Amino acid sequence: MPDYDQQYSSLTSPEELFVLYQSLQRYVGWKEDDTRRLRALRGVAERLLPDLVEDFYHEIQNHPVAARVFSGSEQIARLKRTLKLWLRELFSGNYDASYVWRHWQAGLRHVQIGLPSVYTHAALARLRQGLMTGLQEIWPGEPTDLLDSFPALNRLLDLDLAIIDWAYHSETVAREQRAARLAEVAEFGRKAFLNFDVGQLMGEACRRTVETLRADVGSVWELNLTGDRLVRSSVFGLKVEEAAIESIEADTATSTGFSLHSSLPIVVEDQSSETTHQFSTFQQTIGSRACLCIAIQGSVRPFGVLQVDFRSPRVFTDADATFLQSISNVLAAVISRQQTEDLARQSERLAAIGQMMTGLAHESRNALQRSQACLEMLTLEVAGQDRAGDLITRIQKAQNHLLHLFEEVRGYASPIHLHRKSCDLRSIWRETWSHLESSHRPKSIELVETCLVDCNCCVDPNSMEQVFRNIFDNAIHASPQGGKIFVQCTQLQLLAEQFLRISIRDQGPGLSVEQRDRMFDPFYTTKTHGTGLGLAIARRIINAHGGNLSAGSDTTSGAELVLTIPRQPGKHSAGW
Repeated sequence: MPDYDQQYSSLTSPEELFVLYQSLQRYVGWKEDDTRRLRALRGVAERLLPDLVEDFYHEIQNHPVAARVFSGSEQIARLKRTLKLWLRELFSGNYDASYVWRHWQAGLRHVQIGLPSVYTHAALARLRQGLMTGLQEIWPGEPTDLLDSFPALNRLLDLDLAIIDWAYHSETVAREQRAARLAEVAEFGRKAFLNFDVGQLMGEACRRTVETLRADVGSVWELNLTGDRLVRSSVFGLKVEEAAIESIEADTATSTGFSLHSSLPIVVEDQSSETTHQFSTFQQTIGSRACLCIAIQGSVRPFGVLQVDFRSPRVFTDADATFLQSISNVLAAVISRQQTEDLARQSERLAAIGQMMTGLAHESRNALQRSQACLEMLTLEVAGQDRAGDLITRIQKAQNHLLHLFEEVRGYASPIHLHRKSCDLRSIWRETWSHLESSHRPKSIELVETCLVDCNCCVDPNSMEQVFRNIFDNAIHASPQGGKIFVQCTQLQLLAEQFLRISIRDQGPGLSVEQRDRMFDPFYTTKTHGTGLGLAIARRIINAHGGNLSAGSDTTSGAELVLTIPRQPGKHSAGW
């Protein structure tokens, strides 16, 4: 006999159920002649139905436990009509997938209303006896013909009882599965808030989703800072030879990318018949045939995507999507908590630095003013002495540089207060460029613009001028004589929010790995002269606008900085 118990939980469609039903037909010895014999009884059986139905519900109402699941005469009348249809179908001779599905649904309804299965078995036994006794009493033909048909009737009733048992067992399995998954989510949530290592939690999420959903590969994809790619943060179940694909496009063409922009689960049950979403290069590499994707939501923008892939087609249930969504919610909560705590720690550090530098700058300014007065007096004393005058000039430059350093550090550490208004960012960077161009004129650097959208944005114009000044200054410094600096402005859509994406690229030597990793660190610089705060300040300003400043992914031709900023202020201002 086939192992039906292993298949109960997968009964999700009429077709799947019918396959199991056919195998059970073969097991009980169902023949085509059985269909003919039952169809021949149809006319006589029809005369029995009214009395059988009345007797059935009369008996049920005499059992207190069974009677409690029914709620009045209207429900009883409706159930009588349903039972009469069911009895009539027994003699229809049409035992196809639709027949099996209807009878399975009827059994499932018994489970849902709380009718114990023992009453279903007892009721079917009473109907079986009533049918056989009634047919014998009114059968107009030879008794042997009727007796020869009873085995077929018994086989059909046994099959119907099996359908009902499947419904009971399927619901039992489903409830156990839901309980187990709730326990999985609860345990994951407990570990998540005890162990605050987000990287480990991502790996744990991938493992749990693969094992619970019996998937082949589970993965977490993080949206990069520029908002155009999804980078693989963690994976479980991946083969060594499949490890090459580490990032994919974040656009809506793929199932993974589309889920990023959607608040709903994205389901692909069979890639060969999918017409809405393409599979990413990663999914193609691992041979995925089905997938379930859920966005990991952040406070300002989505953090990324939690995804499970299957190498064979898969029919998903609502419970599958609910489980994956629950794991995603836990990840989102932990990530948001970490980001909030990181911002709080950063603010505390900056406040401490700002307080220290304010006091230091005040004391230093007094000392420098005194030394400046002395230098002015000394200048009068050594008038005409070229060597002494040159040294005094160098001392004055050093003093000015020191004052500038104090002011930059204090500016970096001070809270950022934005005064937003609607501006054309292109006008701001053009004006900034014209001021810088004169100071770097010997290099003859050309600014090349490509604006595919309008650049209107609600920003603080003075702060944005500082951002462009710091970026342009670095780009000019890195550019060769007569080089070009390219500025490209495009639009990026994340959920319901529109962002401007501004790329600024020079023709310099590009960035080393260390430079890419450290370029936004305070006091890190590759210049002979410089504080190393320009880009750090620029990123703080952009973050305060709810955007981000990052290095571009292209390392083949010069250095690229990508500025991403919302067109309108969002409900959060902490940045990405």
